[in-house]
Amino acid sequence: MPANLDTDLLRAFVAVADSASFTRAGERLGRTQAAVSQQVRRLEDMVGKRVFERDTHGVRMTRDGEVLLAYARRMLTLNDEVMALMRRGPTVASVRIGTPDDYATMLLPEVLARFNAAYPEVMVEVVCDNSPDLVAEIEKGRYDLALVTRKAGEDGGELVRREPVSWVAPPLDAAPPQDSPSGHRPVESLDPLPLALFPKGCVVRDLAVAALDGMGRDWRVAFTSKSVVAVHGAVMGGLGVTAMEACTVPPTLRRIGPAEGFPDLPDVDIALHRARGTAPKPVRLLADAIHDLVGGQRLGHRKPGPRRPGGLPAALAILLACAGTLPTTPPARAQSPVAIGAPLTGEVVLNRDIEVRIGPSEDARIVMTLKQGKALNALGTPRGTFWTEVAIGGQPIGYVPADSLDPALMVTGRPAVGGEGPRPPKPGSPAQPADTAPSHRSAAVVPRAAWDKAAQTPAEGYVVAAGPIAATELLTNRKRRGFTLRKGDVVALIGAANGEATLALPAGTRALAPVQGLVGVVAPYPLPGMPPVEPGMLYGIKLGEYVSYAEGSRAWKEFTAGPGTAYRDLPPMVWPVFRKGKLLYEVGVAPFTRLQVDTACGTLAQRGLDCTVIELDTF
Repeated sequence: MPANLDTDLLRAFVAVADSASFTRAGERLGRTQAAVSQQVRRLEDMVGKRVFERDTHGVRMTRDGEVLLAYARRMLTLNDEVMALMRRGPTVASVRIGTPDDYATMLLPEVLARFNAAYPEVMVEVVCDNSPDLVAEIEKGRYDLALVTRKAGEDGGELVRREPVSWVAPPLDAAPPQDSPSGHRPVESLDPLPLALFPKGCVVRDLAVAALDGMGRDWRVAFTSKSVVAVHGAVMGGLGVTAMEACTVPPTLRRIGPAEGFPDLPDVDIALHRARGTAPKPVRLLADAIHDLVGGQRLGHRKPGPRRPGGLPAALAILLACAGTLPTTPPARAQSPVAIGAPLTGEVVLNRDIEVRIGPSEDARIVMTLKQGKALNALGTPRGTFWTEVAIGGQPIGYVPADSLDPALMVTGRPAVGGEGPRPPKPGSPAQPADTAPSHRSAAVVPRAAWDKAAQTPAEGYVVAAGPIAATELLTNRKRRGFTLRKGDVVALIGAANGEATLALPAGTRALAPVQGLVGVVAPYPLPGMPPVEPGMLYGIKLGEYVSYAEGSRAWKEFTAGPGTAYRDLPPMVWPVFRKGKLLYEVGVAPFTRLQVDTACGTLAQRGLDCTVIELDTF
């Protein structure tokens, strides 16, 4: 009879793998270091393999441990999903709501999260389409509710709120493609004006082109899609400007208006339609929640309700429900590296409709079906298989055939994987030597191995040398020894004053070094639970700045207990910065690619958080 793996042992194993420390794993699990170590040994005895190598420098996973880790995560996820499903009350009702993709992405997630927390027994289905079609369909009784856009003052439906409409352009520092006909001119200055729009029938599209026609400005449609994420990406990529409701503009894009020569746009109404007849109570409750939260414009100003264990986050559930609304035209594709034996990782798209399975096998259970063109994160391909684990929004969803994935290409034709890459220096700016110039960025991510070595020393943050730095080691016999921190060396920070940092070295001694050239470390990579990253420009999200490490740590705990619950299992991201002779601590989340950070910032902005995107150094 085959042996059964104990989920408690697997949970201890995953905790050690994520924290790279038996002590920190014990703190996370509420157990002693000795108890966690004993559980891991029992697991090793059960599987007959060593899963960790232990030495004086810390804990390192073996190859067998890496194989087990992927299966352990899926087993624990499935275990928690089943337990949550069995413990929750029965689903007694359902509500079907239709809405455009931009409202589903930018307005509804928090509404549904709070509604779900208050009424967990009600199942909500979201279907995305354009407003005119939704109004026609609700008249036929195919939806219970429809949240749509109409021209201001028009009849039909219940007014939820009046919303201003904005012209939106790429950020001023967005680098245009090398072959762009605009050169370095802002896209909004081109003639004819390129537009990135929703399809015909969209109310905001009609208002935008009517306003341009009214002022006699020539325009052309450069990009069209039903997906708000696709339109955001097209504008960010410099394909054109767009017009959209103010509540759907992400913080990474730039609003423009009369100062840039664009006409003011009239407001629109966000309206709620109900199916004919007497609505069941769950439908009335959801309609009231929409009026209260969207109509009261309180989204993001109250703490979201408690997160239900085992369920998909509301934003992810909407993303899956709207998967079929992406453009039906196949995206630009390059030959898949899988075809020549190189498994993909990073941002990918499906090259055909596909069934996602819970394990890397044709016999594994099907968990969902995704459409061709769906954007995913490829996490890796287990040895000896032709199946790749994929994720949406950083959350693993299962496995798909490796040959169903192609590299994600931005609409400009530049690879999306790894972000935009470093921008070229401005003309006339002096070139910096590669190994000696200190970084101009205030934060960095470092390889996991370098982080693990430094993290053996408790400290108030960690720093990395951006180039060679002359330092002084303070020996135990009161003597001093000069040495050089090499580029990429990661060390623990004890404090800083008068332009000099006090460091804790792995050997147990302390050292002094000038703060110039030291960069605060946000996180190591790869980082469990975060989207995979590739070489190239990486970004982070800065949420706040504090005068001490203790205050920063408290802010991180409050963030992960509230709007940042998706990051609660990660180590605290509190890093030091040296500014005008002062030591401060910033709090945020990283690393992301450009596209990933835009998505994450949009989600946090919906929850009322200021979101500052920062560029990261990588070593």
